[in-house]
Amino acid sequence: MKILGIDIGYDRCGYAVFDLRSPIGPIDYGLIVTEKNVEMRLRLRKLKNALYENLSSHNIELVVLEKLFYNRKNTVFEKICMAKGVIMEFFADIKVIELEPKKVKKDILGSGDLNKSDIKRILKRIIHVDNMDRLKDDVIDAILLGYYGVRLVQFYGIK
Repeated sequence: MKILGIDIGYDRCGYAVFDLRSPIGPIDYGLIVTEKNVEMRLRLRKLKNALYENLSSHNIELVVLEKLFYNRKNTVFEKICMAKGVIMEFFADIKVIELEPKKVKKDILGSGDLNKSDIKRILKRIIHVDNMDRLKDDVIDAILLGYYGVRLVQFYGIK
């Protein structure tokens, strides 16, 4: 079974693929980046095309996403929702689980209020990822979500 963790974004979208048959650690991970000076509809098309190019060969069976929260001060919330729509449509035939970020951090790392450097430090002890210190936060978040998906399947039989 292959599980995808994805950190939703239209500017930067992190992803990490785990295979339950492989040792603990993602078998593929990366960052999809769209150009800031391009129209939103074209950025969304690039996101969809990059999802296809990077993930269609993996035969994903479970997708784990962060649940989005509205913040009045967040001027990019609408654009993030558009990106989420593209992602949800792309994986429309696959089971998708949305989780609160604090719950994921608390369950896997022991605290829901960790900063990014703490997350990297603790995650390095749990799973193997090449060059974790050099990965962007979006990829780290995707790895954490994917690993959480692995745990859900292994311990709770969620499929």
